[in-house]
Amino acid sequence: MPISKAYSTGNKPNEIVSVVDFGAVGDGVNDDTAAIQAAIDSITTAGAIYFPSGTYYCASGLTVSSARIALLGDGQLSSIIEFDDGATTGINISGSPTAGFLFKDLWIRTNNVSSSTHTLIKVRSNSNWTIENCSLGRSGTLLDIDGTYIGKVIGGQVNNCNQVLKMDDTVASTADILLTGITFGTIATGSDAVIDVASPGLSVVGCTIETQNHTKTLLNAATGAQRVVWEGNKGEESGQIVCGTSVEVVINGGQLFDCYDSSTLRTIRVDSGTKANVSGIQIKYTTSGTYNAINASGGLSANGVTIDGALTGIQGGTGVITGCYLVNNTTAINASGSEMVINPNYYSGNTTDVTRTVTELTIVSGAITIGNGDFYIVDTESNAATDDLETINGGYPGKDITLIAANSSRTVVCKDAIGNMNISGDFSLNQARDTVTLKKSTDGTWIELSRSDNAS
Repeated sequence: MPISKAYSTGNKPNEIVSVVDFGAVGDGVNDDTAAIQAAIDSITTAGAIYFPSGTYYCASGLTVSSARIALLGDGQLSSIIEFDDGATTGINISGSPTAGFLFKDLWIRTNNVSSSTHTLIKVRSNSNWTIENCSLGRSGTLLDIDGTYIGKVIGGQVNNCNQVLKMDDTVASTADILLTGITFGTIATGSDAVIDVASPGLSVVGCTIETQNHTKTLLNAATGAQRVVWEGNKGEESGQIVCGTSVEVVINGGQLFDCYDSSTLRTIRVDSGTKANVSGIQIKYTTSGTYNAINASGGLSANGVTIDGALTGIQGGTGVITGCYLVNNTTAINASGSEMVINPNYYSGNTTDVTRTVTELTIVSGAITIGNGDFYIVDTESNAATDDLETINGGYPGKDITLIAANSSRTVVCKDAIGNMNISGDFSLNQARDTVTLKKSTDGTWIELSRSDNAS
C-alpha cells in the first residue's frame, strides 16, 4: 500500500520512514525490536512508519509515548509484527500522543498460537486512535484500554486469543470506543469475556462473530458500563451477552444463531437494576426447546425481536414487549409479575404463548400502589378477614387496571368516594374470581369501567 494513501490530502504526516532504514530485517528470525523502536523514537511530532512485506520479530515490546504515530503495512497478511510470547505487552501506548495513533494494514501477533497471558496492544493514554484493516491474534488479550479517549477498530479480523477487548472501570465517562466491520474467529477457552466492558462508551457495530466457544461470554457489560451499543452484528456458534447490574445497553438488529452459554443455556441476560433495549434482532436455535433467548431480571424493552426455537423466548418481570415474532418456542413469554407489559405480538407454533405470574398487592392503611402493570391481585392488610381499599396510588390519566380478589376467605371492600375511587357504590371482592376494572381520570380519581361479582 503506498504510504501516500494512508492519509487524506492536508493530513499527511510530517515524517515518513521505513523500519528497514533503521536496520529491521523482517525475516521472522532476527530480532527487529531495536530497529523498530528507533524508527518510532525518530518521529518527534507526527509521522508514519512503514513496514514493507515481511515478518518482523520482536523479542520484547514496543512503546509509543508522545508523537502522533502511524504504523502502516502492505496488508494484514503481508506485513507482520510478531512478538515473542514472553514479552508481557506487545505495543504499549502511554503518555498523551498529540492526535493519537493509527495502525493500518498489519498483522500483529505473538509467536505462540496458543498464547494466553500476553497483551497485544495496551492503551494507557489520552488519545484519539484508530486500528484499521489489521489482523490481531495469538495473544491473551488483544486490546486493553484505560484512559480518556476516542478509539476505533475498523475492519480486519481477530482470533486465537482469550479476550478481544478489555475496558477497565477507570475509563472516563467521555470515552467513545467503536468496533466495526470486524470478523471474529476462534476464541480460546478461559474465564474472561470476549469483550469485557466496565466503563461508558462502547459500540460494537456490523461485526461477524463465530467464536466456536459457548463457555465464554461474548459481551460482558459489567457494573459501570453505560452507553453500550450492540448493533447489526451477526453472531453464530458463540456465547451469551450479559447486561450486568445497573448498566445501560442497546441491542439493535443483526442475528444471534446458536449463541448461548453452555452452563446457563441463556443467550441474553439482563441483570437487576439494568436498562436494556432489545430491538430488531433475530435469535434462532438449531436445537429447539433447549435454550432461553432473553432472561431479564432488570428492566427490558423488547421491540420487534424474532425468537425461533427457544425453551423460553422472553422471561422477565419489568418492562414492555411489543411487536415481537415468537415462533416454535416451548414458552414464548414468561412474565413474572404484573410489571411486564405485553402488547400485541405474533405467536405461532409455540407450546405456550404466554404465562404470567400476577403481582399481589397488600393493602396498607387503606391504600395500594400500582406500577406499570394493568392486572393485580389485592389482599387485606395482615390477612384480616375484611379490609377497605380507599386509595390507589400510581398510574396516569387514561390508564386501565383490573383488580382481582386474592382468595375467597378474605374480603377487600372497594370504597366509593372515600379516597380516590369514584365507583358505582362500594364493591366487595370476596370471591377469588371477583374483579373490578378502573380507569384513571384527569383529576386523579379512578372511575369504574366494570365489575364482576362471581359466586364461589
